[in-house]
Amino acid sequence: MHHVMIDIETLGLKEDCVVLSVGAVRFSALNGVGDGVYLKLDVADQVNKGRTIDYGTVEWWSKQGDQARAVLSSDSSDLNPANAMMLLVTWMDEAVGVWGNGSDFDNRILTNLCEDFGVEPWKFWKNRCFRTLRALHSDVVHEFEGTAHNALDDARNQAEHAVAIMRAKGLE
Repeated sequence: MHHVMIDIETLGLKEDCVVLSVGAVRFSALNGVGDGVYLKLDVADQVNKGRTIDYGTVEWWSKQGDQARAVLSSDSSDLNPANAMMLLVTWMDEAVGVWGNGSDFDNRILTNLCEDFGVEPWKFWKNRCFRTLRALHSDVVHEFEGTAHNALDDARNQAEHAVAIMRAKGLE
């Protein structure tokens, strides 16, 4: 039995915003943090589909470090959003819970992206909120490692923190 922690980097805050990248990591209290996947999505495909860009978020990105801003560069390896969402949903098919740092942010935006590109998302009852777990157990801390605002690094750190909380509190 495992969970999946997801994190996304976007060009907005609304559910129909452009998604730059997705990081996802498998984890459980018993086995710790497992493998992960990083998907960088094509922006033009999303804009052509009507997904939005918030220029306040673009300005925010301009103030981030060079490593974090690397997600803004486009190249031929960027995935078509439909293919990326199919890969993600298939990869996390067996998960008992899909965690986001706000199930009303990461999870909702990815669900909306799936719907826009004709991919059936995971079942809504799998949605979990890491932000709530962290707030309820603020006595368990985790030191961040990696690049902040890199979707895979953020997902991995959130999963490690969730595992630490689950183990400290006897949760699964």
